[in-house]
Amino acid sequence: MAAQADSGRITSGARELASFAGVGATIAVLLCLSGFAWTTIQTAGRASSRVHDSTAAAARYDAAAIAVERVQAGASRFALSPGGDTSGAVKSSQRGLDRAIAVLRAQAATAADRSAATRLAADDRVLDAALRRLQAAVSSFSAGSGQIVTNRVLPQVRKMRGAIAHERAAYVRSAGTNMAASGAAGSRLSVVAIIIAVLGVAASLAVLRMVRLRRRLGAAHRRELERLRTAALRDGLTGLPNHRCFHEDVREAIAESRGIHLLVIDVDNLKETNDVHGHKAGDELLVKIGTALDQVGAAHAAAAYRLGGDEFALLVDAGDDSDRVAVEIHAACGRSAAPQPAATVAVASWEEELTAEELIRRADVALTTAKVDRAPSRHYSVHLESGPTQADIERAQLLAVIDTPGAITPVFQPIFDLRSQEIVGYEALSRFPAEVGYTPQEWFDLARKHGLAVELEAAAVRAALEVPGRPVGASLSLNLSPEALLSGRDRLNLPEDLSTITVEVTENALVTEGPELEVALQDLRARGARIAVDDAGAGYAGFAQLVRVRPDVVKLDRSLVESVNVQPTKAAVIKAFVGFAQDTGALICAEGIETAGELRVVRLLGSATGQGFLLGRPDVDWMPAQPAVQLPAPRSAESNGVVELRRAAS
Repeated sequence: MAAQADSGRITSGARELASFAGVGATIAVLLCLSGFAWTTIQTAGRASSRVHDSTAAAARYDAAAIAVERVQAGASRFALSPGGDTSGAVKSSQRGLDRAIAVLRAQAATAADRSAATRLAADDRVLDAALRRLQAAVSSFSAGSGQIVTNRVLPQVRKMRGAIAHERAAYVRSAGTNMAASGAAGSRLSVVAIIIAVLGVAASLAVLRMVRLRRRLGAAHRRELERLRTAALRDGLTGLPNHRCFHEDVREAIAESRGIHLLVIDVDNLKETNDVHGHKAGDELLVKIGTALDQVGAAHAAAAYRLGGDEFALLVDAGDDSDRVAVEIHAACGRSAAPQPAATVAVASWEEELTAEELIRRADVALTTAKVDRAPSRHYSVHLESGPTQADIERAQLLAVIDTPGAITPVFQPIFDLRSQEIVGYEALSRFPAEVGYTPQEWFDLARKHGLAVELEAAAVRAALEVPGRPVGASLSLNLSPEALLSGRDRLNLPEDLSTITVEVTENALVTEGPELEVALQDLRARGARIAVDDAGAGYAGFAQLVRVRPDVVKLDRSLVESVNVQPTKAAVIKAFVGFAQDTGALICAEGIETAGELRVVRLLGSATGQGFLLGRPDVDWMPAQPAVQLPAPRSAESNGVVELRRAAS
């Protein structure tokens, strides 16, 4: 489930990243188009300005041409019909031509314009001289006035008209060229406007898509967090709330001053069931007890919990009859199929100013005396405190182990490089005095129950580090709980140089602990330690938590490795972890390798290292640098492991 959830988150994240990339690309294109549009607008503006200037210049030359024509017409009429009127018309047309040429000279924008206006001014002076001679000839009644018009005035007029026409034509051509350029710029702007509009719509749709994806990712993230927190507060075997949830609920009930009865249930003869019928039968027994307690709790609107090992608990309202609830528990156990669960029930009732720890201790006292007297149930009372309680006995046993040198025997299981077949490290495990009868896990559970978890772990770490003779270059893996990691340097007493140490933290801790655990891990890294996530794939966390911690080693849980050669779904999950490790630079270690088929497949899937009974059992001595069995050579894609997987899939 965790792998599927991670896959969904990765897909959604990829979609969101693609949307971000699309929006970014759209914005980049829009910026480019905006720059292009700005350049085009400037080009069009300059072209329009030149069209205006050319048109104005052509109009000025048109005015000059009209003035020249008026001078020509006036001079011709004056030569044919001299008189005051025609003489005044000639002078008036001369002044008009002078003004037109003056305007041309004043508004000449370029050197060529000024040169052309200067030439026209010179021609105008020549024309003025010719007109003065004409007027003088007419005044003296000379017969040569017609020749003056023909030989002097008209050629000069034609010359000026030609120059004016030439300059006007140049300006008309310039105006046409610039009008075409302005039109082309306008067309480009139209195309750009269409493209920008389309991109704007696309960007808007992409933003809307990102908003929807972000909302969906947020909702999925919240659901996943809730699922992970729920899983972290549930017992994996029975499905009941676990000891962490139990302690939180007890403290909450007491903080709210709610009257409660605490019923602690201990499964009778669980060890004998495990020894005679096997651990599977023992697990079935625990599941039946859990189911029975859940049914009883539901009838009283109460919660049932598995505290660990063979202990369960029930929190019922003070208004309920605790004796009747205890009877119902025994009856529910009696209705179960063989092997029938039998249980001892202890009851402790909350009183004013009683702490959660004291309430739990009283229930333990009642349970201990009930077990000693073989009573099916017992209420706590003060007279039960006369002798040492079971809690006192357990605490004394723990302190004896913690304080006595040599009480904890460290053993070391080798970790092999599955490619070179060499030992690259050892995992330190602990063995305790056999006469007490507790398993190693039960010792650590008891220590947690009595608030001595950090002290017991520190003693186990100290015992492992004191064993001499570890092969040069081999790392040592130490299992540490969140409580120990958060207890500070002084309590754990780890060496300052941790360059050959790998600290293993369970996958469950990544979910249940907050940022403080990450800070503690970072401190260990700063001192040279490598961080390993233990029991990966056990179901508590997914890749999101692994990304947050950035482990150096990912240790695959035994439940994934077991029968992986015949279960393709497990192989797919391992392959996902291997891909994650390759992308992040982490190392994969397969735990619990017990068969040659499992070994073949985990090697084929890309696990770099591995450990298990097939390769080497835990031992008090450092194992030689050779595996317990000869590792098979790497195989091709048609290896037995793949064939087994294909057969299982079919």
